[in-house]
Amino acid sequence: CMSVTVLAIPQLRVMILQALELDVGETISNNEISYTHGGKTTYYSSIDELISENSLDILSFNSLPDGISISSAYYLKDSNTTVITFTDPTINFQILHNNSYIDDSINDNSEKYTTTLFDAYLFQIDLNGSIEYYSYFCYHNSTYIINCNSQTTLMSILNELKEGE
Repeated sequence: CMSVTVLAIPQLRVMILQALELDVGETISNNEISYTHGGKTTYYSSIDELISENSLDILSFNSLPDGISISSAYYLKDSNTTVITFTDPTINFQILHNNSYIDDSINDNSEKYTTTLFDAYLFQIDLNGSIEYYSYFCYHNSTYIINCNSQTTLMSILNELKEGE
């Protein structure tokens, strides 16, 4: 699944964010992977705009940690995925629509964290000496994948999620 790979490989994360800024027909390459924008990505200035224009049943935020705000929201039609970018580029947030599957290996090797809306599975990975904190959870037939390099920030984001309006 591309979205899981993007979260697990930091170099690709940067490339994906760059690819989202391409004009239709433009290509980006990092010597191993090339991507050409096919024109099926839609940019939204806010989560509320994304929700209303696509009738999505997704979570939004009450608030975000100090100094962090949403930069943009993208809807990738081909993969039925929403990517939300933040002013802090170390935060990654994806929603896989019409996909409520979390692999048993994640469930079995993580800590369960319960909120009023969902049960999240939390774990950490050491990537070349840098710890990344991950959360996977399902909500209304979508899988949410959030990761960042701060456990405090991740927990704050999880606690501030609310039902979209």
